[in-house]
Amino acid sequence: MNSCGFPLITLLLVSLPLIACRSGGLSLNATQRLTADTLKKISPEKDTLPGRTPVIDIHTHTFNARYLPLRAILHGKRDVRPPFSWLVTDRCAETIARALVDRTELAEAAGEKGVARLTGTSQLRASPGTGLVCRVFLGLLDKAEKAGCWDARMGAKEQMRRLDQVAVSMNPLEKAAVKTAVHMMGMEEHLETAKPSSGILAAVRFLWLTTQSDAAMTKLYRQLHAGPATEGPITMVSHGMDLGPVYDQQASSGFLDYVTSQLPRSRFFREQPGSNLINFVAYNST
Repeated sequence: MNSCGFPLITLLLVSLPLIACRSGGLSLNATQRLTADTLKKISPEKDTLPGRTPVIDIHTHTFNARYLPLRAILHGKRDVRPPFSWLVTDRCAETIARALVDRTELAEAAGEKGVARLTGTSQLRASPGTGLVCRVFLGLLDKAEKAGCWDARMGAKEQMRRLDQVAVSMNPLEKAAVKTAVHMMGMEEHLETAKPSSGILAAVRFLWLTTQSDAAMTKLYRQLHAGPATEGPITMVSHGMDLGPVYDQQASSGFLDYVTSQLPRSRFFREQPGSNLINFVAYNST
């Protein structure tokens, strides 16, 4: 669920060494120096070029938690963030995976019925005796639900504002549980910021994004990119991942089969009018 967009003008640099990554001994030829000097003169706030340049998001994921083998991921990564990750028992891994999936909406698409997210139910009370990490994580999901972070009557921006309030108010145990879950899901780069508070906020937003309807993902990402003026909608390249074989988890009610369900759904969303979506398929043939 991370992405990074670049103006097409950066294609000018594809055949050149990346200026920001050059070593002290690297020298530029005349054409490269001209390109570098030209880019330095462009002001994103004042010049018209950025606004007139179509934007392609070259790496994003428009799937949600139901496309991921969460149970097997949490089962298999207990050594990534000790000691908290050591406390994730088999039952805890299954419970956390199910809790995230239950909060995840699935749209009606490609001949498949939609699945509404769980609301109005305490997942903590429904899963007693699951251990410290599990109780903390389930309690945090309950807190977010009570705060309106999935309230369909509100727009995504208001839901996210309330989510940020929940994140800011988290106690040390809740922060540790979130960090553990993010590390175990392989998305720890969300925590790698200069300000720890910004990192934990990004991590909570990432987990929230995984629960959003797959039909709404492209619109939601465009809203998040809506700051700078651009010409036309952002075209996104969505990377699908066939992770079931990697983590040895079979398709189930909470995990969509890649070939028979995920790919048809991705194709369905791409073919909708105005989707501006391109799919990249990473298929695991093993």
